[in-house]
Amino acid sequence: MKVFEEMTFHEFEYALSLNYMGPISVIKKLLPVMIENGKGHIVNISSYCSLAPTLKMSDMAASKAALTGFHNALRLEIKYLKLPILTTIVFPYLVNTSNMSSYQSPVLLPVLKKVTLGKEIYDAIISKRAEVFLPWYYK
Repeated sequence: MKVFEEMTFHEFEYALSLNYMGPISVIKKLLPVMIENGKGHIVNISSYCSLAPTLKMSDMAASKAALTGFHNALRLEIKYLKLPILTTIVFPYLVNTSNMSSYQSPVLLPVLKKVTLGKEIYDAIISKRAEVFLPWYYK
């Protein structure tokens, strides 16, 4: 994790590719299948930093904010077109992944375990929630 000034263009571009273009690529391929099947559920994993950026996360904040904007626009388009597709967006604070290992989390905001995030996403899909904030009290 670096401040923007220390990042290479490639590092910033990689974050955009992974966090923004990756989900768009998958959705672009699966949305026609969902429409054809008459059902579907799109789940995007954003981040709290898309709503409230933090130090040394400009690449993550920008790429996740782009994903959040895309998700919200897509949700409106799905509703406008009356498609039988649900959407959920998840805003975890920090997840224990390899690229976040050097980040120091404040004491009051725990680092989420991947299995915890997975369970929360599963529950959100089953309960058809449109938005999920993790931890829940951080909304």
